Formats: sequence, C-alpha cells, structure tokens
Amino acid sequence: MTQKELILSHLKKHNFITSWTAIEAYHITRLAEYIRQLKKTHNIKSERMKGSTANGRVVSYSRYSLIK
Repeated sequence: MTQKELILSHLKKHNFITSWTAIEAYHITRLAEYIRQLKKTHNIKSERMKGSTANGRVVSYSRYSLIK
C-alpha cells in the first residue's frame, strides 16, 4: 500500500488525520502533499486547530477531514 493509500484508508476509517498522527502511525512526514493529491478526487476539508504542548506552548496545526 502506498503512503497516499494509507492516508486515504485512515481518513475512511477515522474521518480525520493530523500531521502528528501521520508521523506516529505511518512515519509519513509529507501529509500536506498527499492531502493535496487526494483533494483532486475526494472531498477533504482542512481545518486550522490550536492546541498546547506538554510544557504549555500554544501550537497550531491542520486537521484534515474526509467529507462523505
């Protein structure tokens, strides 16, 4: 299975993915590129999120969701 197929499979099963999930679960570091490719054939929404690290630093990240 290609990395792009892994991302699509994850989206179908879990409805969303973040860069951190892609790195931890699949060792994929170019999530945004695969999402760009998948958007050509699938309805995927990008949403900016905010969170904090263990030491309290505020971070922002993208959460990609598959719209069914």
